[in-house]
Amino acid sequence: MLAAGACGGGTAKLDARPGATGASGAPGGGGAGAAGTSAGDAGAAGSAGAGAAGSAGATGGGGGAATGGSGGATTPDASSDAPTSVPDSGGARDAVDARTDGATDAGSAADALPWELLYPRDKRRMLLRDEGLSNLHYVNLANPAENWTITTTDPARGMQLVGNGVLLGARNDGYEEYELKTGKLLKQVKTFTQTESACRLANGDTMLTQLDKAGIHLTFLEPKTDVVKKTITYAGYGYVRMARPTPQGTFLVPSDTKLFEGDDQGHVMWETTLGSPEWMHIWKATRVPSGNVVLGAAWAASLDILDATTHKVVQRIGTAALPQAATVKPNFFAEFQILPNGNYVTPNWEGHGAGNGGTGVQVLEFDPTGKLVWQWKQDPAVYSSIQAVMILDGLDPQYLHVETVNGTWTPVK
Repeated sequence: MLAAGACGGGTAKLDARPGATGASGAPGGGGAGAAGTSAGDAGAAGSAGAGAAGSAGATGGGGGAATGGSGGATTPDASSDAPTSVPDSGGARDAVDARTDGATDAGSAADALPWELLYPRDKRRMLLRDEGLSNLHYVNLANPAENWTITTTDPARGMQLVGNGVLLGARNDGYEEYELKTGKLLKQVKTFTQTESACRLANGDTMLTQLDKAGIHLTFLEPKTDVVKKTITYAGYGYVRMARPTPQGTFLVPSDTKLFEGDDQGHVMWETTLGSPEWMHIWKATRVPSGNVVLGAAWAASLDILDATTHKVVQRIGTAALPQAATVKPNFFAEFQILPNGNYVTPNWEGHGAGNGGTGVQVLEFDPTGKLVWQWKQDPAVYSSIQAVMILDGLDPQYLHVETVNGTWTPVK
């Protein structure tokens, strides 16, 4: 089943962010590639990003990838005001980890530097799930020699760090676990047919989202034994991909054109819809501390923000109206991630099967205002259609991470 190989790269692009003038960017590094001789571009002038806490200067981008190269490279726009790259030091990582863990030491480096300064975009580590080719990729933009690619059992939805250096992903009949460092398959559970996605809860249970003619089922498995502990059924629904728990102990369930919140007894607490074609095959929903819900709205090519009380859409991020739509080709936003700085990273899936890698830009980062601040162009020789992304920077794979604390991936200790 495993087809180990080198995971290719692409090119990353940083888009301008408004703000006050900050420090100038560091000189960019050379682009990775076969020839390995591309010169880095000079860093753009830094600017402090707008926002409550402000941000720091701009990133100096690296040179473009050399022709034929498989590694990723960062190439900022000439007008880019992106965060400044800083050395990827252990101290910086510890500072972010401390902030993620809830540390409040006002003198820490994490309080002094924005998250994106501690983890420069041109040195990112990412997991990418290519639905088109049923491949899972680990991508290290700073060190492409560490990249790996494996072939997964479709659909492999619900990428999650579950501790001890292990990665979880769903099968269509259960779930699998992989070694994060190498992609090696460690465990298969394949006795739960019609599984759409998987999720490891803070208590160690594995929650499977399943679908049959009776409706949507959330099946909870005991740790280690995978014996069924409990099943919740929401009857009458005919589509689901990724149900997710909330901090309140309820569940957000996107079902085609409808999003609902259900309790642990199978009761629907509220339901909302924009109707087709605005919402169709909606994907994943996450509650944030304000009570609002962020929804990967799939064919709407947007991340929709829903009001905590009215459940109405109050903001749309992306869509076909995106200023960069001609090159990005917004199509389908699915398994997204909220970063510690409040930004959103989303895949931009471009269609089933092979041959879609030359279409659009398939990894996008937006700030909370909806501005596109970074994009990573996939290598069409390696990728077809990316449907899930996880930025690993600042995450300690020795811990289980959940999104039910504040909407970001947070370690359970």
